[in-house]
Parts: sequence; C-alpha cells; structure tokens
Amino acid sequence: MGQAKSKGLLVPDSIESFAYFVLTINVQKGNPKCITNLRDLARPEMRVGVANPEIVFVGMLAVELVEKALAPEERKIFKKNVVTTPEDINKLATLLIFKKVDSIIGFHYLSDWFPDKIDTIKLKPDEIQRIGAAQVGILTFSKMPASAEKLKSYIVSN
Repeated sequence: MGQAKSKGLLVPDSIESFAYFVLTINVQKGNPKCITNLRDLARPEMRVGVANPEIVFVGMLAVELVEKALAPEERKIFKKNVVTTPEDINKLATLLIFKKVDSIIGFHYLSDWFPDKIDTIKLKPDEIQRIGAAQVGILTFSKMPASAEKLKSYIVSN
C-alpha cells in the first residue's frame, strides 16, 4: 500500500487496516517433529519452508526474525534447512499440508484455515518484531468511487 500511495495510485487518506497477522511457526498436525520454538528449526534434520522474502511479506518477516533471534551458527544451519521459498503464503501452507516440509514460518491463522492439517507454535513475545496488517484503499482511477467507498466501509466493518 505504501508503494501504491507513493505512486499516487490511492486516494489520499483512504487506506485503512482491517486485519492483523502475527508471525508463528506452523507445523504438521500433531507436531511429529516435536518443534517447540524457533531454535528447533535449526536442528540438522529439519525441512523448513519460508516464503520468498523478496516478494512475500511473511518471508521478509521470517528473515528479520531469524536474523534477530538465532545465533550465527544456528542461522547457518537454519538456512541449510530451508528447502523451499514459494511465492505466496498459500503455496507455503500447501507444502506443509502435503508434508513436503516439516514446518514453515507462517501466520497464526493457518491452523484455523486448516485445523485438521496444521498446528501453530507461538513465538516468544520478544521474538515478534512486527505484526502485519491487511489494508484496503480506494484507487484514484476508480470509475465508481462511491461504490468503492461502500465496499471499503464493508470490509473494514467486518
């Protein structure tokens, strides 16, 4: 949204947040690898999925998390354990569901979306550096700005 705003694509002051995302570790249902914290993802036998940090918000947050929370040797092992970097959160979750990875660094809501397939391990409060926000705004080139405003109001209200 910041990029769109800086390019003049959004009506000034039309951006509003309507949902928040908290970074977590997501694991296969039942947690077969007994993952309890971020350091466990630096065990040599782990297969970890992290979204592409160059294009996906959760991937960018994952890189920040690992850089801050893990010691240099742990980061080295963690990076070796990353076996995939998909281009969106849905593909990341799918890899976990189909057991192509043991864990992912994802968001808290994934275990609600897939309660029979995914469990969530919360990070320690001091490990969480930022919380993501879903936002909505009105495009400057909207052909129906009144309808766009109504849609935005509906989204924000729910």
